[in-house]
Amino acid sequence: MANCPTQTNCRKRNYGIAELNSKDYPGYYQVSNPLSKNEYKVVYRGEESPWNFCSCMDFKASRLGTCKHLEAVKLWIETHKKKVYRGIPPYTSVYLSYKDERKVCLRIGSEHANEFKKLAKPYFTEKGEMRPDALFHISDFLREAMKIDNTFRWYPDALDFILDQRDKIYRTKLSEEPSFSNQVDTALKAKLYPYQKEGIRFAFKAGKSIIADEMGLGKTIQALGTAELMRKQGMISSVLIICPTSLKYQWKKEIERFTDSDAIVIEGNHFKRKEQYKAQPFYKIVSYNSLSNDIKLMHSLSTDFLIMDEVQRLKNWNTQISKAARHVESQYAVILSGTPLENKLEELYSVMQFVDQYALGPYYEFIDHTIVKSETGKVIGYKNLNAIGEKLHNILIRRGKKTYRCNFLCVWIRCCLCQ
Repeated sequence: MANCPTQTNCRKRNYGIAELNSKDYPGYYQVSNPLSKNEYKVVYRGEESPWNFCSCMDFKASRLGTCKHLEAVKLWIETHKKKVYRGIPPYTSVYLSYKDERKVCLRIGSEHANEFKKLAKPYFTEKGEMRPDALFHISDFLREAMKIDNTFRWYPDALDFILDQRDKIYRTKLSEEPSFSNQVDTALKAKLYPYQKEGIRFAFKAGKSIIADEMGLGKTIQALGTAELMRKQGMISSVLIICPTSLKYQWKKEIERFTDSDAIVIEGNHFKRKEQYKAQPFYKIVSYNSLSNDIKLMHSLSTDFLIMDEVQRLKNWNTQISKAARHVESQYAVILSGTPLENKLEELYSVMQFVDQYALGPYYEFIDHTIVKSETGKVIGYKNLNAIGEKLHNILIRRGKKTYRCNFLCVWIRCCLCQ
């Protein structure tokens, strides 16, 4: 790892590192970034250990098994001549592996090992990976595991992953029921065009999606239709709409026109806005600029359903507004943009981060697999566009005015890049 870019990066930052209670949490560290004030949980048990972990998104998305925070801990241990905990912890745990594809895995500890091995057989493979048919009864394993040893651990990201997979199956089954078409038809106080119904069904089934129809095809009504459909199914109780300042009251007007739900525009001074986020209305509407200021003080926001309008404005990954938008957590999302891709493939990657940070793989792999450069480093072409279209076909939908039909994504991507 001598030439690892994450190691080089970590040397540039003066991270604060604290070792946690080594008895209860062997190999656990807390890493703080003095610039961003963010804190991360790091588990380090040796350079090649499969048990290494960091709570940062870079670790989860890169598939490298390391990140700048893990490398910082490694350097800190070397500098302070600390001992690396390499043993198997006494407790057993269920965790989410981020190497290659995300997988729920079991690590059996040194205590009660035989009992856990016997219990695990119907739920996990010999490699410790959760069996596909265990998805809906893994809670039985959790309950029995706690009876064996109350120090058994079930990490939150593993639980969230399982719940997401269950919810995806539920939405798919629901969308295939005969009555679902009528539910789509009656979601709004408006007669929908067939392609708009298709967009609502697509977004409902996807959970998080991008509607990238050409301007004038009713992206707003499709987003509201999806939200109302989920509300009537009892799946959500709050919607946050983030949009340009000029569109705040346009969104409120459309909500009042097409739904029976109430809406509030979040505005005024910071103290007033902070209270408005807690208000009762089902729809809350805020501008990108106000959100950016609010995140600085509130650090994060959460909502059941997120709508982001004209998201192409956030294609620059490092702007304050883009960073703020990434601090909004939601179970479901509909991202709207007529131009998520204009003339650089990297723009599409940036927009996709608001929907599914794993869909296009690690950024370094994405660039290597899709961009052709000259010897001087100039971008001279693109490759593997069909593969991108395949990865996105369940997440991004694009229709044009002439046909109102879904364009092949790879063809649309190629056309954008050739302009």
